[in-house]
Amino acid sequence: MPVIALSVTAVLVVTIFILVVILVAFEVRRRQDQRHGADQPSPRQSAPAAETEKERARPQSPQPAGAAPPSTAYLQLVGTERAPLRYPLKTALVTIGRDASCTIHVDEGVASVSRRHAQIERDGEDYILTDLNSENGLFVNGARVGRNLLCDGAIISLAQVVSFTFHANPGGKTS
Repeated sequence: MPVIALSVTAVLVVTIFILVVILVAFEVRRRQDQRHGADQPSPRQSAPAAETEKERARPQSPQPAGAAPPSTAYLQLVGTERAPLRYPLKTALVTIGRDASCTIHVDEGVASVSRRHAQIERDGEDYILTDLNSENGLFVNGARVGRNLLCDGAIISLAQVVSFTFHANPGGKTS
């Protein structure tokens, strides 16, 4: 009987030790992320403070909606009280999420959007949207998707909080 009690105690001590190590590792990572963000300013413009979660979701480095449309496809942020913003899809691969390395960066305050939530890949004239295993989902025109070929006018929603309209804009034509 004393051997069993010792084994149970040993298991509990080891379990508590592992939990403490995990918590310390998370705290170290969190501090590194904070330091990384403070030490290396992003080339993107900072978004102003926002009143709502949708307002905080505004990605960085947009073009004003009134500006001439880009010659490539673009995303237009919708659903905020502020002026709509356009995000040209200039590269073959565009990532969207809270991580500072994402091409379209969503404010850290929008926790329902994953750090690397989605990506858009250009394949010739086509644009393919892919969920990067986000926890709260990726939606196109209201339906949850894993991978989707985008059509002009499609409404893309990250975690049903941040929404964009996709514009194919072939040859820079306006419609």
